[in-house]
Amino acid sequence: MILKKLLYGAVAFAAAMGVASCQDDIAKPASAYEVPKATLQANTTIMEVKEKFWKNETPYCEEIPAKENGEHYIISGRVISADREGNVFKCLYLRDETAAIPISINTYNLWLTYRVGQEIVLDLTGMYIGRYAGLLQLGFPKWKDSANNFEPTFMAPEFFDEHRQLNGLPEPSKVEPLLIESIDMLNTNAALTNGEFLRQWQGQLVRINNVHFKNADGTATLCAEYHSSGENQPIVDANGSELNIRTSGYASFWNTVLPSGSGDVVGILGYYYSSASASPWQLVLIDADGLMNFGNPTLPNGSEANPWSVDEGIEKINAGETPMGWTEGFIVGTVAPEVETVTSPDQIEWGATATLRNTVVIGATPDTRDLAACLIVPLPQGSRMREYVALADHPENLGKKLNVFGTLDKVMGVFGITGNNGSSTEFHLEGVDVPGDDSNPGVPSTGIPEGSGTEASPWNPSQMLAAGAPSAAVANTYVKGYIVGFIPDKSISEAKFELPATSATNILIATEPSGNTSSTVVPVQLPAGAIRSALNLQDNPDNFGKVVTLCGSFEKYFGTAGLKSVSTYKFEDGEGGGNTPTQPSGATLFSETFASGQGAFTIDNILLGSGMSYVWNFDERYSCMKASAFVGGSNHASEARLISPEIDLTGVTGAQLTYDQACKFFGSLDNCAKSAACEISADGGSTWTALTAPGLSEYDSWTFMSSGAIDLSAYVGKKVKLAFHYTSTDAIAGTWELKNVLVTSK
Repeated sequence: MILKKLLYGAVAFAAAMGVASCQDDIAKPASAYEVPKATLQANTTIMEVKEKFWKNETPYCEEIPAKENGEHYIISGRVISADREGNVFKCLYLRDETAAIPISINTYNLWLTYRVGQEIVLDLTGMYIGRYAGLLQLGFPKWKDSANNFEPTFMAPEFFDEHRQLNGLPEPSKVEPLLIESIDMLNTNAALTNGEFLRQWQGQLVRINNVHFKNADGTATLCAEYHSSGENQPIVDANGSELNIRTSGYASFWNTVLPSGSGDVVGILGYYYSSASASPWQLVLIDADGLMNFGNPTLPNGSEANPWSVDEGIEKINAGETPMGWTEGFIVGTVAPEVETVTSPDQIEWGATATLRNTVVIGATPDTRDLAACLIVPLPQGSRMREYVALADHPENLGKKLNVFGTLDKVMGVFGITGNNGSSTEFHLEGVDVPGDDSNPGVPSTGIPEGSGTEASPWNPSQMLAAGAPSAAVANTYVKGYIVGFIPDKSISEAKFELPATSATNILIATEPSGNTSSTVVPVQLPAGAIRSALNLQDNPDNFGKVVTLCGSFEKYFGTAGLKSVSTYKFEDGEGGGNTPTQPSGATLFSETFASGQGAFTIDNILLGSGMSYVWNFDERYSCMKASAFVGGSNHASEARLISPEIDLTGVTGAQLTYDQACKFFGSLDNCAKSAACEISADGGSTWTALTAPGLSEYDSWTFMSSGAIDLSAYVGKKVKLAFHYTSTDAIAGTWELKNVLVTSK
């Protein structure tokens, strides 16, 4: 274990200091070594310092002044890093109970003086703080020409010594890594743009359980080249989310073979913003012992193999959390008849005698009779769970252990578990072998059968996922599946399988009604209009769990096999509808999908913000062109045009333009129309005229929408250029994604 190694280092440190004392003064016994005691006293937390000197720009570096009352800013914290193995480079990470902060110091072997668990009191006034590649740290200012600003780099060790005091001996037992239950929390938009989140997690010592190396093949290593600047190796959690582990070629363990199977990792949560990286977060191992338990990982709480207890579930609900997972308890009763909201223990039929079959109550122990220590579990009508669990039919179940999959939340006004469909895969009853949901034991009948992708024989979502996203869109594809969730933001890893829904622009469908993860669902784009109004879960929560057949375009969506441009829908009860989108007619005069690059378009960078080298760039992951001026966690004023080659409109009697776009973080529809504008020029680009996109209805969604047909008849007989004109300010810097530009005759 890593902490055992750190503890050994602390003991060695104390022993070494004792020997040094004897050598300095032979008459003085080793036990007389004076334990360092700081005379400074902290008056500020690390989080308070980070909040005070945080700026939404990068890079920058400034001197820390005295407080308004003349006091110095003084912090204290314990060392959570070690550079002994060469992977942490000239940096010390300090943490208190509020946050952590890196300190860049221009010297090697910091671990000899600053052992893990060593408390340091630091007078910050007169030191320097700033952000380098988005990471807030203490350092020393260095001018960066390309950014026209200072950035923090390594301070002299003598300078650091002038400001720090040691306090006591190292206590590694007081340094425990913070648990990250899911990598998803780092990859959400909030984790990439929210200053409060960044300040809380940058530089922390963390642990992530039950992950595997994406590239583990028995030969791949943490870093491929000795004495190189380093290499990233992605780890993947149970939800399919990825995080890079960064290893230097100078680390003593650079050539460690990636372990196979799943395990746990411990390291420093670093942050390095780069336009080439999907996420700036990266994990830096202190040593090879940070790779633990591979082949026997620590399973997260709430998993099927490690369910929450009833007490843990209640604690989460009280904390305002509503997580989805497995919970274990003992059957102790049933909700009494004619009760809609439980307000008293008298409304529970405790014991084996039950009138109704629609609920069961589970407690922390078989003899629990305290309503505040119980969870109510609904038993869906016609389900396997009602058939096998209901006390009215099985009084012998009293006191048996019941494991249930679902969402911890309030049910009937008290603690409970919701979102369970009652299938055989969503519960386990002690001592009972529950068959599958059809005549084939263990095989749920609820799954959607395979098909051929036609209206008469639609595909199921599993077939689409197995086929993978096609290189070219396949129109008029039919698919049938259960509506099981939605995606609140931009990543499939953020898939939510519970209500309430917070997005109306998409749904998730699956072959099975429950037990789904981000890797078993197909995302479905809901175009504005009748389709979205009828299908979205935000306005139609009753659609959750329904089976629907959809017709649309089979193509990549949210980075996976998806369905877009849905034209028709039909529920199992026959209800359906939708409008087939009107497609541009006539001959194609110009077309660019941006599926593999920017094509023949050119880019005119009119204004680049501080630290920016571009506004428009090709997004390989989503096969589109993307414009943004949100860099290093900050908005920047910028302006750039993405300009088409010349388009010949001579010889036609009419023409129209369509394109697909996604707009996010513009704040309002008006801002979006102004900041993400389509323009046309008939004089080679000397002057530009704005065009109006009639289909612009979304300004804060990653869902692509059609521009609608834009009439170009006024330019018939001319040769024109199109421009997609992006502008931003220091206050608003949205993201504009663009693809499928098409000009046709009409």
